[in-house]
Amino acid sequence: MKAFGKILGLVMLGLLLIVIGLGFALTHLFDPNDYKDEIQQLARDKANLELQLKGDIGWSLFPWLGLELTDATLASAETPDKPFANLRLLGLSVRVLPLLRREVQMSDIRVDGLDLTLQRDDKGRGNWEGVGQPAKHEATPTAAPAQPQAQPPVADEAAQPGQPLKLDIDSLTISNSRVDYQDAKSGQQFSAEGIELSTGAIREGADIPVKLLAFLGSNQPVLRAKTELQGLLRFDRTLKRYQLQDLKLAGEASGEPLNGKTLTFASQGQLLLDQSAQVAEWTGIKLSANQLRALGELKLRDLDKTAQLEGNLSLAQFNLREFLDGIGIVLPAMRDNTTLSRFEMSTRLAGTPTSINFNDLSLKLDDSTFSGNLALSDIAKQALRLQLKGDKLDLDRYLPPENKDANAGAARQNEVKQAVAAAGNSGTTPLPSAPTQQAWSSTPLLPLETLRKLDIEAAIGLGQLTLSKLPIEDARLALTAKVPVIPVGVAGSQTSRTVCGIPLCSRPGLIFGRPLDFSDYSDRVGETAVLRWVTNEIMDAVAELTGQEYVDVFATRVKYGNLRGKDLTPWVRDRPGHVAPPAPRKDRQRATSAAEVETQPGIDGTSSTASQPPSVLTDLH
Repeated sequence: MKAFGKILGLVMLGLLLIVIGLGFALTHLFDPNDYKDEIQQLARDKANLELQLKGDIGWSLFPWLGLELTDATLASAETPDKPFANLRLLGLSVRVLPLLRREVQMSDIRVDGLDLTLQRDDKGRGNWEGVGQPAKHEATPTAAPAQPQAQPPVADEAAQPGQPLKLDIDSLTISNSRVDYQDAKSGQQFSAEGIELSTGAIREGADIPVKLLAFLGSNQPVLRAKTELQGLLRFDRTLKRYQLQDLKLAGEASGEPLNGKTLTFASQGQLLLDQSAQVAEWTGIKLSANQLRALGELKLRDLDKTAQLEGNLSLAQFNLREFLDGIGIVLPAMRDNTTLSRFEMSTRLAGTPTSINFNDLSLKLDDSTFSGNLALSDIAKQALRLQLKGDKLDLDRYLPPENKDANAGAARQNEVKQAVAAAGNSGTTPLPSAPTQQAWSSTPLLPLETLRKLDIEAAIGLGQLTLSKLPIEDARLALTAKVPVIPVGVAGSQTSRTVCGIPLCSRPGLIFGRPLDFSDYSDRVGETAVLRWVTNEIMDAVAELTGQEYVDVFATRVKYGNLRGKDLTPWVRDRPGHVAPPAPRKDRQRATSAAEVETQPGIDGTSSTASQPPSVLTDLH
């Protein structure tokens, strides 16, 4: 019995030595480098891929079918002289026996020094297109072959639906890699450098640890970012369901949009893509960007149609001024440098690829609280729709600081008061002429150039609005771009004295006139003549509604000056309305010659320039 055991052991040892010897012979006597040309031709015929193997091919047979490639290039067979991929090292190995059961059991996959260059030409065709498809061979004219005998169709096993290959990979490692993308038509360039990717065991239906580090960049605009991503990847190819759990994304960004500043960002959450339901979700969002902190969740549905966005977002209180300064946004100077120090917001989100709505908006800015809705009805056109209600707003804090030009208004008022007082003492003193250099302000009242670019419809209600240190209760503000002007007149506002000497006002009423459309002249608001013409047309429409006359004197002279209680017939003028608009000027500069200055009849029969303050409608009743 012992002899039989020894013989059996010797036989098994002999068989093992034979297998080892065959493996050694195959791996050492058979050199795959001798078949480089056949491998390259096979890639060209089956995948339309131009494969260049410049380095040696290493391999092993049992128990792992291993392969190692060095110094290889890939290109489309249509452009073989323009490779889109360079590979320094690729190493992988597969168990032989599980392949017979349609199972892929692999050890570590190592990719080192991958340089991927993707380019689109000016016609929109990429240098990678066509790869993976069988090569198209031109048919050569030959004699018509004889008709073969009918044979039963053979089913293509590859085309037969069946169970997908079961993936079982110990790990995937990509190091020292780079990806470049260039679009010749748009001129845009994107890059990802220093790519370091490592994963745990890759198995379907199991959590796969993933860690990715990369340096991203673009040229339009010039932007650079360092990113690091961690999470647990889970996928199910049958259900077409992909999850990234415990997502952690962090990094830094800098470039032209930030004006030399650095943005530090971080985010967390759970990502889900369900292609069968056409739904994508990002739940448990925790977002930070410098001082900003946000919580929320987002959901996209109908991915195969017009995607619909819904979710909610909440911003914790933070210093908005410091945040904007940290991302390179320069705020205009304000009278109060402590403004924008407190900001917080919460809202429900809804949107499409072309619009976004902020519903149930709750916003706190400094000492003010607002609620309402805000929407970008057309993102491309920047069409803003706003409905807000607030408790109070001190607008003086946010206005530009006072300067020398800002004091010009007070100087002008003092100048006019002195002239009116002198006119009250002697009825021959003329009113002041054009504003003096000291009393003139060239500071624009509104940022017209910015407002022209916007499409805004806003309705803002405030419990209290403070402007010029004057509190205004129950204020209502409405902003609309390029809408008709509706003249409104008040009728029946005259007063009369009763027997007892008590002044009584008759019952007034509102009269609405026809709309006046000045939208065709919105690009000429900088012309004094156009502004004067628009003012005249509006005032003439109001005068027609109320039956008032145009009296070319200052109201202060009628109420408090030398014309108080006197007949104003000599100063009655025809309202300069119902006339053609002024002709367009060749330039938008202020007219300097006397011929370009519009003249109006003065009080004493002489001419006064159009820069004089316009006369007012005086209630003759």
